[in-house]
Amino acid sequence: MNLLFLHKAGGRGGAENALVHTAAALARHASCRMAAAAATPGEMVDKLRALGLPVSLFPMPEWRRWLERPRFAWSVRRIARAYAGERIDVVVSNEFWRAPHAVALARRLGCRSAVILRDGNSTPEKARRYRLHEADRLIPISFRLQEELAADAVLAAKMRVVHDAVSPPPPPGARREQIAALLAERPARRWLLCLGAVGFRKDQISCVRVLKELHRRGLGDCGLLLAGALEPAYEKPLRQAIREAGLEEYVVLAGHVPDIGSLFEACTLSLLTSTQEGCPLSITETLLAGRPAFAYEMAGSLDTLGPVGPFVSERAPAALADRIAAYLNDPAALAPQVEALREQARTRFAEAPHARAFLEALA
Repeated sequence: MNLLFLHKAGGRGGAENALVHTAAALARHASCRMAAAAATPGEMVDKLRALGLPVSLFPMPEWRRWLERPRFAWSVRRIARAYAGERIDVVVSNEFWRAPHAVALARRLGCRSAVILRDGNSTPEKARRYRLHEADRLIPISFRLQEELAADAVLAAKMRVVHDAVSPPPPPGARREQIAALLAERPARRWLLCLGAVGFRKDQISCVRVLKELHRRGLGDCGLLLAGALEPAYEKPLRQAIREAGLEEYVVLAGHVPDIGSLFEACTLSLLTSTQEGCPLSITETLLAGRPAFAYEMAGSLDTLGPVGPFVSERAPAALADRIAAYLNDPAALAPQVEALREQARTRFAEAPHARAFLEALA
């Protein structure tokens, strides 16, 4: 099978990492040819090329933006000309947003189209706006994402759930001593880790509020480590929330830290308060690292942490703080469940089953 992956941004992010993991799994556990097209260079492009994938850069005007749509057909024609002789079998959009490109490009190349669904806020109405009904296959990365669209019979017939491939985090690396020294300067002794871009979608202000609730419960030795690139527009409201909570010494903004092994070593657990996630990579990585993870209920939490219960709460800082406090006050009580979730993650997100299921979904 000959696959062409489409993704706009070539840089860093959860969807970008997931595409790299899929390409790596297919390269190691399947027999297929792969190439990728992106609109911008960056970390993802570099990693795909390191795996041996030829990656070409093309302008990809946004179908959803009216000012860019007049250039959409021109973009598709340009990409189609570049791959006309490659005998592509399936054009795969790595996200919801590139679905119109995948559909139109597949028609020009005379092949099939597929769309990986990662967005935890999918609706049948939005699906129609992005032409998902015209794709040959839809691949939600969690059961909840499938449920959100299954009411539409046309979409339901096209969907096959394929969980992402996630590898265990590497051991602590070059940033080990630097991170340990940074945290040692603060009064906290147990650290809660929130991985990912620091911005409105991840909603780290809610993490700050959870930390405040923990301090109110007598857990004043807890701190919060935010590891991810800070969105400029989010900095002011985030710092204001930290200041109003009186937690300036207990919250560390570390920026992007590629050495996640050292982050997991330094922290007791992770938490995620995103407004929407299809199947959050950070939770799976936490479990594979042998740490507990706690999250608000969202699309991906069902597949990683189960329903609302010991590790998942409704969207309220006090409710999530209750779960975290219960663990911190008696870690041994939840240790068997943490290990069970770790074993589930090892099976559900393993590379070889992912590669097999991915190709079966496209067949």
